[in-house]
Amino acid sequence: MLDAKFVQVQQEYARLKALFDAGTLSADGFESQLQSLIFEYGGRRWTIGASSGKWFASSGDNWVETAPPAVRPPLPEHATHSAHPAPSSTVPPTTVTPPNQQRAAAIAGVSEKAKLAMLRWGTVLLFVGAVSFVLPLIGMQFQLLNLFGEENQMPAAIIMIVLGGILVLVGRSGGSSAATR
Repeated sequence: MLDAKFVQVQQEYARLKALFDAGTLSADGFESQLQSLIFEYGGRRWTIGASSGKWFASSGDNWVETAPPAVRPPLPEHATHSAHPAPSSTVPPTTVTPPNQQRAAAIAGVSEKAKLAMLRWGTVLLFVGAVSFVLPLIGMQFQLLNLFGEENQMPAAIIMIVLGGILVLVGRSGGSSAATR
């Protein structure tokens, strides 16, 4: 049987996770709400992992995945002087990545994928736009640019170069604010 505080935090986590999964709560909002659920119990700080839903307890500066302590129901009066103590129900702790770093890594992974896609598309647009200027010099042209009409081919090439340059710059930029926390 869990202490009421652990049950309360599990229920709130389930509610927040459902909102996050439904898209009505942002990643930053979800993380912020989870931060507010950290509490102290038995001389340790406790939190619940964002993606795993598992319990973590503080161990110095680290978070360790740990089963929450079970609250035993009161024993009858005659059983209080037993020679054999009840076995402990806690699972031995395992050192893992702190929950905040797990969330940041997940967010960073998504942004890195997006950055790579922007970098690739930007490179393609820069190449097509630049080659659109060179090909007419040797009597050739991309058939794709004929869709814009002969008079709009150069503006289309310029737009591709500008858009490609922006995508390359964004794709090569530093980490996002959510990932650096």
